[in-house]
Amino acid sequence: MSDLVEFNKDKSDFAKWYDTILIAADILDKRYPVKGMPVMKPAGWYIHEKIMRLAEDEWEKQGIDKCQFPTLIPETFLTKEEEHVAGFEKECFWVTKGGLNTLDIRLALRPTSETAMYSMFSLWVRSYADLPLKVHQSCNVFRYETKSTKPLIRVREIPWNEAHTAHATAEDAEENLRQAWVGYDEVINRQLGFYGLVLRRPEWDKFAGSIYTEVLDTIMPCGRVLQTVGAHNLGQKFAKVFDIKYQTEDNREEYAHMTCYGISTRVMAACLSIHGDDRGLVLPPVIAKVQAVVIPIKPKQPAEKTEENIAAAEASWQKILASSKKITAALQAAGIRAKLDDSDRTPGFKYAHWELRGIPLRVEVGPRDVDHEDEAEFECMMVPRNNNMPAGKGKKGKQAKQAAETPQTGLDKRLVKQADIAAEAHKFLDDIIDKLRDEAQRQHNERVVKCFRLSDVKKAMKKGKVALVPFCDMGDKGKQAEDRIREYLGADLPGEVRGWDPRITDSLEGKTCIASKPDEPDAAHYWAYIARAY
Repeated sequence: MSDLVEFNKDKSDFAKWYDTILIAADILDKRYPVKGMPVMKPAGWYIHEKIMRLAEDEWEKQGIDKCQFPTLIPETFLTKEEEHVAGFEKECFWVTKGGLNTLDIRLALRPTSETAMYSMFSLWVRSYADLPLKVHQSCNVFRYETKSTKPLIRVREIPWNEAHTAHATAEDAEENLRQAWVGYDEVINRQLGFYGLVLRRPEWDKFAGSIYTEVLDTIMPCGRVLQTVGAHNLGQKFAKVFDIKYQTEDNREEYAHMTCYGISTRVMAACLSIHGDDRGLVLPPVIAKVQAVVIPIKPKQPAEKTEENIAAAEASWQKILASSKKITAALQAAGIRAKLDDSDRTPGFKYAHWELRGIPLRVEVGPRDVDHEDEAEFECMMVPRNNNMPAGKGKKGKQAKQAAETPQTGLDKRLVKQADIAAEAHKFLDDIIDKLRDEAQRQHNERVVKCFRLSDVKKAMKKGKVALVPFCDMGDKGKQAEDRIREYLGADLPGEVRGWDPRITDSLEGKTCIASKPDEPDAAHYWAYIARAY
């Protein structure tokens, strides 16, 4: 066990908290000498892989087959779709040599896979019987990010999962996107326990070459939004460019209707950020490499160090240790990823070590727990990571007062019979994700406020909120309105129109666009979200 990194960071300073926790909890190492390409350490890679596996399991249920395409994409593929290449050309890494030989055609390190995949789709699709064609891959993409990089959020090598589909009709493509959102809801809301805004992007901010783009914007603790899902209806545009057409049942030729969608390490960044606290990470059980850690607690050394007292203390310790090993084995047999920490560190060190890493459940076994003649009476203390701490513990002054006034949103620790350990642990793990989900929903709801004046938008954003506003248009007129919003908010508060949620049905009758010109009021047709973004 490595030495404990001191961690007692106030999460209200989220930027510092985020940068510190990724290093302290052994998620990654930023010292690799290429900007925007940190090393994902075993703990971090395990979490990412589990999230990708959750997505892959959903795609398997939906009949989306896993595949693997090459990393290198010929420049001739990228330039087939002008709007698409214009969106990615400045971000591409280019390979121009193989060994000492200059290549005839430049090869791009995959910035995204539409052009690579669709060049092959055109060979695979011939008849209506070949549709739908649905594939996905978990791979790395490369973007020459010139802005400030941020681990897991804005990087130059991005581990992700992307799905690409072709369909006979527009209706089938729409239904496929609807099912994709069902899958993402299961992964992100149900399994990982956090929420976001499902938005339709404005025309000026949609995926290059798409009919429309829908995203999940997750509101981070600082009030910025992080796009954690991107889903795109590509229509027939890419099918026409790459000649993906099929013969119908009545012998006509039609172009396929395409969709694509994906998630990356941003999902992991959002999950860690939303659930974490001042003591470190708080992991949903499904992505925790260790779901329960068993900590045997040594008896205190006897005040009188007689031979008899020393022997009694050693006998008690061996009893505790044997009991802890049985508990660990019982948890593992019940399908729980459990670990015994019988190191020589103090209990306090072990608690802090595992809390920092977000382990969902701690099982403590001490002298009193095994101080029974009948082994059936042996007990242990179960402590969830999101446990209710004494109000204000570890804080002083104003922070202690605020903590005392904050409602407890976690779970209470409890003493259980060791014989019931497996069943009780499963209950606890279910309760943990339920509580995390409830708290994430509460925080999400608190961070969205309706505003009807730009001055109110500015106030809301300064408080780390997202503004829901009446807005005119998602095309050219809307872009001009967004420019006025940006000008009003200023460079220090770079808010933007993130999009609209078609599910919001609140009436807009009689309302004008929040960014109308003073002498030219525009009617509002959308409820739009304004936020700062990563």
